[in-house]
Amino acid sequence: MKLFRLVHENVTPLLEKNPVYGCSLHTGRPFFYGFEGIAGAILESSIYFSLYEVPPTIVSVEYDLPDESLHTIKDNSPDLYGNYARGNDRLGAWVADFLHNNVALVAAFPSKHWARQRNYIINPKHDLFQQVKISDIRSVYY
Repeated sequence: MKLFRLVHENVTPLLEKNPVYGCSLHTGRPFFYGFEGIAGAILESSIYFSLYEVPPTIVSVEYDLPDESLHTIKDNSPDLYGNYARGNDRLGAWVADFLHNNVALVAAFPSKHWARQRNYIINPKHDLFQQVKISDIRSVYY
């Protein structure tokens, strides 16, 4: 499985040593968002929601993940997303539960903004995270 995320270019040297850098910690446990493509990563990004553009200092990171640990959430209820303010998606309590219970390496959930699009939460504390590889880091611009 290939997933993408956006990071600031200053983080990339750290990512090459440890793919966990730049994780979100709002659940009290590290995780990061993943997307099926660079376009999805941009359109779901809080940076893009705030600025309506992506600064040239933001780069895309492509991850190769093992396929055998995917937990899919099909529910599209308001509880799935938690509070939403100023473009910052704070997902519901399910994220903390998913991470705390170490359910899987990856959780797929419906996008709040785009029909038929899934977003992903990647759990770096899961045993299979050791198999995660960064396959590409590059500018989102040509």
